[in-house]
Amino acid sequence: MARSRPRVEDGSRPGAARRGVVRASGAVSKRLRAALDRGLYSSQLAPWIALAFVIGTIGTAATHPTAVFNLTLLLGPAVIAVSYRGLRAWKAGLKLKFFTVVPAVLLGLTGAGLVLWRYLYSMSRFANPENVLWANLGRLLIDYPKGPFHWGFGIGNTAFTLAALYAAWQLFRRRRLLWLLAGLGASLFCFTVAAGTIWPLGYLAAPWYMQFSRIAPLVWLCLWTLGAYGMLLIWERLTLTPALARHPRRQRNLAVLAVAVLALATCAGTVPGRIEVVRGAYDPTRIVRGTMLSDPERLFMAQQAPRLPRGSKIWGASYQGASYWWILFGVPVVNPALNWPNASGAAVLRDLGDGDGKLSEASCDYLRRRGVTHYYADADLSAAGAKRGHFNWTWEQPKSSFVLPRQMLTMVAKNRLSAPGEPFRGQILYRVNLDKCG
Repeated sequence: MARSRPRVEDGSRPGAARRGVVRASGAVSKRLRAALDRGLYSSQLAPWIALAFVIGTIGTAATHPTAVFNLTLLLGPAVIAVSYRGLRAWKAGLKLKFFTVVPAVLLGLTGAGLVLWRYLYSMSRFANPENVLWANLGRLLIDYPKGPFHWGFGIGNTAFTLAALYAAWQLFRRRRLLWLLAGLGASLFCFTVAAGTIWPLGYLAAPWYMQFSRIAPLVWLCLWTLGAYGMLLIWERLTLTPALARHPRRQRNLAVLAVAVLALATCAGTVPGRIEVVRGAYDPTRIVRGTMLSDPERLFMAQQAPRLPRGSKIWGASYQGASYWWILFGVPVVNPALNWPNASGAAVLRDLGDGDGKLSEASCDYLRRRGVTHYYADADLSAAGAKRGHFNWTWEQPKSSFVLPRQMLTMVAKNRLSAPGEPFRGQILYRVNLDKCG
């Protein structure tokens, strides 16, 4: 006589509730799939969906070209898998398939290479030779941002990464969602080649400026998805153990505890560390690269801006805070952004940096066309680049300068921060006489 299965405290058989949930979820899944087959995947909507995807891709590319490489890296394995299935379903001979697909792929790669080569070469010059591979890889696996170490990071994120690796192993064994695993492998490979010192394979990360921090979010997208699935697998295994299978109350208590621990470790536990990261970017006393505008600079601008005549335009280095004349007080400036000037503006900077104290006629014409009336000089290095010396964004052009020749300048106001007898440290506003240019 067969032995009856034991019952749990509430009189039900073990696993009955779980089987009911599985059946219910299966029914919902079938209904959803049928709805998608009738609507979303219908022959009428398919072209519109494809058009929306193309438009979205173009918009993403217009936002930043690197986004196209992000899509390629993450969706590439899925596209290859679908293309391979379509190729197998194509009723044609092997030779026809080979001489159709291979030339098309080679032609596409060659065309993309010819178009993008110049851009990729310029993007590859942002590599950091001081990268440490193992340190950066460890930061990636615990979702740890740049900045000083803080205990709040790494506790829950490490557990989440381990769950993701467990899920990846289970999916690989079952041959399921291989495109997601391929996306994880591709993004992790690109991160690894960019996270160390400069070496030949590192140039594969040129679409991301050879900066591992730009690739890390792609790895996290895969890790978070796999981590959530891994947590479900681990929970399923725990609920099947003898200690929990016959005790629904223990399952509920463990579920509440697990949610509380994960929320504390991954969310609340990282708040102090994230505050440190924000302070390192915005707090003038703790900023990593130094603040562009200190309180004395702001007060100096606030005092002088109302006194400037209408139509004034300021020439100055944006990395020294000159942009804030426009941002805070509405006085136009020639270079409001940190980006490198156009060809004419760059030529003026090189002309000023040659050290002969004179400007060419072309440079003078440029200053006249831009309507320059004043020059702002900031010699206070305690703010901009305080922890790294003079923060010079024109590092590619070491002989460039914003300093105008002295014969063109008439001092309007000075804000001295250094003590008498010490080298001058502070801000000076000059009036520019373009009649003496040249």
